[in-house]
Amino acid sequence: MKTEIVRRTAVVARAVAGLAIFGASVALTGCTTSGFALNGGTTTPPTGYAYLTGNWVFQTVPTAGSTPFSSLAGYVDEQSGNPGVNDLTTAALQAQQPSSCYLGASLIPLQGALQAAALGLRSFSVNAQFVTINATKDATATHLTGTYSIDGGCAGGAAGTITGTKYNVLTGTYAGSVTGSNPAQTLRLSLSQNTQGSGEGLFLESGSAVFNGFSCFSKGTLSAGAGTIIGNTVALTFTTDDPSGAKVILNGSVDSAADVLTISSGSITGGGCAGSLAASTLTLQ
Repeated sequence: MKTEIVRRTAVVARAVAGLAIFGASVALTGCTTSGFALNGGTTTPPTGYAYLTGNWVFQTVPTAGSTPFSSLAGYVDEQSGNPGVNDLTTAALQAQQPSSCYLGASLIPLQGALQAAALGLRSFSVNAQFVTINATKDATATHLTGTYSIDGGCAGGAAGTITGTKYNVLTGTYAGSVTGSNPAQTLRLSLSQNTQGSGEGLFLESGSAVFNGFSCFSKGTLSAGAGTIIGNTVALTFTTDDPSGAKVILNGSVDSAADVLTISSGSITGGGCAGSLAASTLTLQ
């Protein structure tokens, strides 16, 4: 476990450092990899301006070449130096269902700029491949439509369309019943999402839980780092009040409005209640 924590910390550090170095080079040269000039500007956004910053899922549909991934998900950060006018934008995305060309690549860092409603991003080299995204945002900055293309590496020549959706923060109380439980078991999760994404594109979740109908425990704590969301994918590990140290592990997905949390699989580790946990649908209270 210690080795894995060190490895993940190193990955995050490299990603953040890479974005910082790339950002510094852009500031010096006055332009971004997408070709937009950076002319400096104000930190005061126009009235009603909506930033892209948040947790995103980009669905992709190939139109040429191979299919390098089914979608991209992670953190997009539109910085506030010059809102809507060559606004520096970075992203830390993970490939969902990657092909062999992206296997082993846990992160695709990108940088570019937003020019009015037009977003241009280009990635660092990942397995010798570069992803370019050109898209247009809507007025609420919650949806993007455009194209992607890849040059270099084994996925070079791949291209297609892209549709981006920003996911609302997974914060609030979610409650529901465990499917088919007898006697009835219910979950009540109080979650709080960190709005600042990590260098791996993940957002940390913290919070607590109330478990009704479980004989071994009744409460749980979600410590910082024990819960994450990236795109619509949620992973939560609660430490319970069971003296034997039982943990409740929940994996699932959330809708873009963050109104419904669907637990597709779960398990209890340790203690007298160890075993699998059936699916459940939890709604925002």
